[in-house]
Amino acid sequence: MPGIWRYETSSLLYDPGDIPARRWKLFVQRYFNIQPHRPKNSLFGQGWIEVRYARDPAGRWSKPKCLFGKIARHCSLNVNSLHRDLRAMSFYNEIGSLYHQGEIYLSLDASATPSGLGKWRKRRIILIASSDHGKNWRFVGTLTNFKDAKAFGYLTFTGSSLVKRGKRVFLLVTPSGARGFGKKNRAHDGTFVIEFADIRRTALKRDAKGKLVISKRIKPTSHSGGLSDYHEKNIAGGLLFSEINPTVPPDVFKTYSSGLIL
Repeated sequence: MPGIWRYETSSLLYDPGDIPARRWKLFVQRYFNIQPHRPKNSLFGQGWIEVRYARDPAGRWSKPKCLFGKIARHCSLNVNSLHRDLRAMSFYNEIGSLYHQGEIYLSLDASATPSGLGKWRKRRIILIASSDHGKNWRFVGTLTNFKDAKAFGYLTFTGSSLVKRGKRVFLLVTPSGARGFGKKNRAHDGTFVIEFADIRRTALKRDAKGKLVISKRIKPTSHSGGLSDYHEKNIAGGLLFSEINPTVPPDVFKTYSSGLIL
């Protein structure tokens, strides 16, 4: 079967409490893509999430280790085993990572189909955590689901990032698949910034009716965009925001410093 292995949705994490050789951790999704490239030719369900370690991000990185995936592929953990609500999931991707108060948190897109398309009511963003530098993991809970996306007129939220500024912790998500007649952008439609009330309980700030409170939003200026990230020390550049514009090849994908400070 002709195709290529692809690496996507990486997330770089600094874990100050681990041994020096493992303090920098790089999480990345690996999957096989059948040629020619089409949405359903990406075999996400046959892929996994790898991790590498380093003493310094500019230094020598360890060999990749399969962290999350099928146990038959010698992966350390099948995330589906963490909770009964995850048993029907086909794969996990779009990794967000955060070290906070002695714990590692990872946010993951959980998809019920091998392509990531369809069965939108089952789609969600989950949170898992480790208190021993990634040796063992536990399911903390679901961050967003279909009802949350539907409340804003979308099929799903995707591309999560976990970020903080001072003592405040935020979830960044990209709304995608605008629903209803007349909706122009059915692709990624920017970034929602949502503050946590308590990350330990997956509690995001919500109004009296349970709808997520969006503290800030960035809309794309071209075809689509979102999938953002942020570091509180990037004061000059603020939030990093990606955009896709297929009408200007070969530079169809670009990342910008938005200047937005959380």
